[in-house]
Order: sequence, then structure tokens, then C-alpha cells
Amino acid sequence: MADIAPSARFAELRQEVELLRTELSMVVLERDDLVLRQCKNIEMNYWLAFADLIYKFQTAENDYLRLKRKFELIQANINRQEKVSLRKVEARLDIEMEEYDRKVQQVIEEMNRAVERNSQLVSISEDTDKAVKRLYRKVVRMLHPDLHPGQPEAHKKLFESAVCYYETANIEGLEMVAKMVESDDDINLDDEDAITLLEQEKTQLIEMIRKVQKEIDLIKQKVPYILKVFVEDEQKQEAKKVEFRDAIQQYHEYSEVLQYRIDKLMERQEHE
Repeated sequence: MADIAPSARFAELRQEVELLRTELSMVVLERDDLVLRQCKNIEMNYWLAFADLIYKFQTAENDYLRLKRKFELIQANINRQEKVSLRKVEARLDIEMEEYDRKVQQVIEEMNRAVERNSQLVSISEDTDKAVKRLYRKVVRMLHPDLHPGQPEAHKKLFESAVCYYETANIEGLEMVAKMVESDDDINLDDEDAITLLEQEKTQLIEMIRKVQKEIDLIKQKVPYILKVFVEDEQKQEAKKVEFRDAIQQYHEYSEVLQYRIDKLMERQEHE
């Protein structure tokens, strides 16, 4: 009778650990799907929808900021009763505006990345997508660093390959990785040491599930995931475009006022 309790506890713990491994593989899949596919696609579609307006907004803002600073520099020269050299003013502006010019360049780079990713995406069926996710979950259970700390370098490289295959929905690659390795972390010893090991693994799995779930929650609170609404809701997308157009127009109007004030300053100085 003394052997029954440990044996029953071992069987119970083993079932709990197996369920937790499955749950962990599911939340890891959810997190990796968010990072590797969903967020990248949201970002891509957002840029494809708004790239032209973002570029126009950034350039309009830069033009306004440059004119605003130009007016300030000219006014400062006049206040000091110094002759205004537009050549020197423009040279100084070129230096001061480098950071803002880089923002425009970053917009162009993001646009190019979105177009490139869109051209590389392969359309897959729902059944293929399910098969890819099923295979990736299998690989996660066998190779993911969160589940297998201290694993051999070869296994780490295999998992890196699996990540690339998942991102591109390469089912053949995932099948190859899955066949190359087998899970060897099952505990088969029905003794007190095995029960202790299972208790430890249960605690670790519960903590890892909480950690990954927190990561998922954080991802969903930040860009690019929060841009999802502008990708999926046509009304909100159109409203966002109107918002961009209004801001661009406003910057143009501000710039016209500033240019007028600069022209007046220069005219006044010429007549003095």
C-alpha cells in the first residue's frame, strides 16, 4: 500500500506538467505569432495605407520648423543690429535641422521596408496556416530556449531556423526541423526524485506561462499592435487620413505666414 500514494502522485503530477507544457507552448506560439507575423503585417499594412501622408506630414513639419527657426535667427540678427546674411543663416539651419531631416529619411526607409515585405509575402490557405502553427508548436516544445535552457548550440540554431520558417510560413522547413529532433525531457522514474523534479518543473512552467502572458499583454498595448484598428477598420483609416491631411494643410498655412514675416523682415532691413 505504501507504494500506491507516490505512484498516484507521480501520475497526477505528470499529467499536470504535460498540460502545463501544452499551455506554455500555446502562449509561446501566441506571443511569437504576434512578434513574427501579426505585428510585422500590421506595421506593413499601416505604412502601405499611410506612407504618402506620413511623408508629406513629416516634410511639411520640417519646412515649418525650418522657417520658424529661420525667422528667429533673422530676428536675432536684427535685434543685435547686425546685417543679416541669408547664406550664413541657411548654413546654420542645415546643421540644426539634421535630426529632422533624418526623420524624413527614416520615413522613406520604412516605406521601402513595407513595400519589400509586401512583395515577399506568400498567400497561404487557412489549412496551411493551421498546419504551420501546429508544427511550430511542436518545435517550440522541443527546442524553445524558454523550455530548454542550456540546450546545445546546435539546437539553438535549429530553433532560429524554425523561427524563420514560421515567419515565412515555410511548412517544409518546419517539418524538417521537427523530424531532426525529438523531445527527451520526459521523466520516467517512478520515485521520490522524479516527483521532486516534476514539482519543480510544474512551478517553473506556471511562472513561465505568467511571464509570456505578460509579454503578450505588453505587446498588445504598444505600437505596432495598437495600429491594428487603422488597418482593419476602413472608417477609422479614412478618419486618420483626414487627420493627416488637416495637419499637413495647417503646417502649410503656418509656413506661408512665416515666409511672409521673413520677407517683411528682410524688406525692412534693406530699407534701413
